[in-house]
Amino acid sequence: MTKRDNIDNEDKVGVFLDLYHDQQSSVGFMVNPLGVQEDVITDDKFESDGSEDFVWYSAGAKNETGYAVEIRIPLKSIRYPAGDEVIMGIGFRRRIVRLSEWDAYPAVSRDEGTVLSYPDFNQVEADASQVEFNQRSAVIYDEKRPFFLEGTEHLFISGVGGKTPP
Repeated sequence: MTKRDNIDNEDKVGVFLDLYHDQQSSVGFMVNPLGVQEDVITDDKFESDGSEDFVWYSAGAKNETGYAVEIRIPLKSIRYPAGDEVIMGIGFRRRIVRLSEWDAYPAVSRDEGTVLSYPDFNQVEADASQVEFNQRSAVIYDEKRPFFLEGTEHLFISGVGGKTPP
């Protein structure tokens, strides 16, 4: 088994939390197929600092279609703004070493340090208009494009939609 935070050259998946919802930094939690952990703090230039070791839990297992992982992050182990309502951004990443591939959702540009979106307006209905005054964060619309919805039935986010993991 590999030592914690030493899975740079291995297949892995993970979740990145934008704790301040500012698209400037995030805390990442990556797991390889055996459940070995890697945690990082990233800045607005996507440079990572792996010196912090957060307290969180993971498990992984290989199966007939690849592998499955479970990630549990106790919120008390990370720093985020206090308040009755906390808004965070979330992103997902995957690395497949044999294909030299990094995937992210939502798509991320390392050059510009921004989240990219390429809508295909030919395939979807128009989004309902929303007007916000004194807006501090972006208006978020439900995803309707078929390409980005494909395979989401395999994604489970604890506490969302009442689904249970397979």
